[in-house]
This record gives sequence, C-alpha cells and structure tokens, in this order.
Amino acid sequence: MSGLDHWIAILLQSTAAAALGVGLWFCITRYKDLASFGRPIGLILSGVGFSLGLVYLGVRVFVCDVLPIFVGMEAAHETMGIINQKIAGPVTVLIALPVLAGFAYATEWLVQLVRQTTEARDKYKDELVHRHKLERDLTVALRKAEAANTAKSEFLATISHEVRTPLNGIIGFTDLMQHGEQSTETHRMLGYVRESGDKLLHLLNEILDISKIEAGKLDLEIQEFDVVQVFSEMENFWEYQFDDQVEFSVELDPNLEPSLIGDPLRVRQILDNLIGNANKFTENGQVSVKVSGEWGGGFYNLNISVADTGPGLSEEHQAKIFDPFTQADQTVSRTHGGTGLGLTICRSLAGAMNGEISVSSELGKGSTFTADLRLELPDVLMFAAAGI
Repeated sequence: MSGLDHWIAILLQSTAAAALGVGLWFCITRYKDLASFGRPIGLILSGVGFSLGLVYLGVRVFVCDVLPIFVGMEAAHETMGIINQKIAGPVTVLIALPVLAGFAYATEWLVQLVRQTTEARDKYKDELVHRHKLERDLTVALRKAEAANTAKSEFLATISHEVRTPLNGIIGFTDLMQHGEQSTETHRMLGYVRESGDKLLHLLNEILDISKIEAGKLDLEIQEFDVVQVFSEMENFWEYQFDDQVEFSVELDPNLEPSLIGDPLRVRQILDNLIGNANKFTENGQVSVKVSGEWGGGFYNLNISVADTGPGLSEEHQAKIFDPFTQADQTVSRTHGGTGLGLTICRSLAGAMNGEISVSSELGKGSTFTADLRLELPDVLMFAAAGI
C-alpha cells in the first residue's frame, strides 16, 4: 500500500468512526423524544457500530504505523491482509449498523407521523361532524324563527283588519252623531270617543304596517300626484293641531316640481309621523317644515325636513331612535303614548322609495328629522330636467 493510499484509508476509517460517534450522540440527546421501538435499537446499533469502528481504526493504525518498525513493511502488509480477511464480517457490520440505526429512526419517525396524522384526521372529522350538526341545528332554528315570525305577522295583520273594520264603523257613526243635534256635554263626550277611535285606528295601522314590513309585503301604489296639493292638505290639517304656544310653518321651495311619480299616501304618512312627533314633544317654540327637491342620478330627490324646538335627543338615543319599539325614554310612552313604531315604519317607507331618514339633534335645543326620497318625474318633466 502506498503512503497516499494509507492515509486515505486512515481518513475514511476516521470519518466512519466519527459518523458513528455523531449518531451515538444524536441518539443519546434525543433519548427522551424517541419512542419505545426506535430508542433501544438505535442505542444498541449505534453503540456497537461506534465500538467496532474504534477497534478497527486502532488495529489499522497499529499494523500500518507501529508494526513495520519491528517486523518490516512486508510482514506488516501480510499481517494486515490476514486481519482484513478475518474481520471482513465485522467490517460489513460496521457499515450496516449505521444504516440499520437510521432505518430504525426512520421507522419510528414514520410511525409517529402516521399516528399524528391519524389523530389530526380524527380530530378534524369530529370537528367537522360537530360543525355540520351546529349548522343543521342553526338552520332548523332559523326556519322555526322565520315561521314563527311569519305566523306572528300574519296574525297581527288579520287581527288589525278584523278590529279596524268595526272601529271604522264606530268612528263613522260617532262623526255622524257629532253633526246631529246634541247637548254640549254629549257633543263633548262624542269628541272623546272620536279622538280615542282615531288613536286606536292609528295604532292598528302601525301594527299592520310593521307586520307587512317584517313579512316583506310592504307595497307602494305608484302613481302621478300633485306635490303642492299633498303638502297643502298636510298644512291645512296640522295648523289646527298645535297649541297656541307653538308656531307651525311650512316652506316649499318655489322651484319644486309640481308633479311627481310615487306613492302620495306613503309620503303623507312619513310627513304626518314626523310632524306628529314634533307636535307631541314641543311644548313651546316652533315646528317648521321645509321641502325642496332636485334632479340627479336619474331620480328626483325630494328632501323633507321637520325641525322642532323640543327637548332634543342625546347621541345615545339618536343611535337607536329608529329601532322598533324604541322611544327617547320610558316616560315618553306613559306621558305621550305611542308604540315606538312610527319612525321604524318611516325608515322602511323611505327605504322602499330608495331613500333614507336621518336625525340631527342636541339636548335642550330641539331636533331635525330629514327624509330624502328618490321619486320619479313624469315623462315630459323628466325630458325637460334631462335637457332633452
């Protein structure tokens, strides 16, 4: 063996022994993380391989470096040949043991990976089953809630119709009796009956409207109507409803279009509700109605604002004033009556007209409710507004 071959062999054998040592060190440091299958096999194989590697390296060094000094190089080579023949099996084991140890580690890692994957799959399956069950339960609960809400709305609508029919008869005959020859006291009591009937009819109409809104059956009767006539009738009705301490005024923009296409009854309903609230909560001062409009975006934007000098609303109450059955405070229903549905209905009516209602208020300084309604113009006026 030449000197170069000799040192190359020594280097390779040293590398093999070092690799076995690293394997043994890895096995020891990972002792706690290894499973029962891979741990003893890895330790035994790495330890045996490391020991054999050291023995073989020591023998090679002794025979190749030390023995030639005493017996000569040829005798040393012959001795090394005999040793190679005798320990060919152990050398093979030396090479195979790290492979087996690595196989043991790989087997253990695969077993752990399969176990973790199985556990994750089972956990995901359980979560998926639980989620599907929750979705089914939620779907069933939602259907039950929708069915109950529909049944409630239909019941309220039916009851409202059934009660309103005889109530209209009571109001009508009361009105006829008031126009007959009656004593002053009787006429006054008939007035109370008429007033109570009107309030009850208004309440029934609100219940009927909110039922239609919840059932998604709020329909508009679209037709061409005279804007000036609607607001004039509104002004003639409300100017006698306010106390002497409250000044009521209506201001129409002179450039307001005379005719629009929409539902005049629903527009009047929004007006009456906003003005009625202003009248209810304004003890002195003024209530002013301003109406304007402009063409834009393919619609005629009708702007209605009702301002009062009442007690005003806090920011907290402004945030929820349009919610159903909501009033400024609990004393309102006891003092002024009402269900808290009026503004909710107005907001839904405005939404049906592609518009909205907003409020601007400050405590002690009054409130301003603004309704923006998107209506249409008759063909002739639409072409004129579009410059055609």
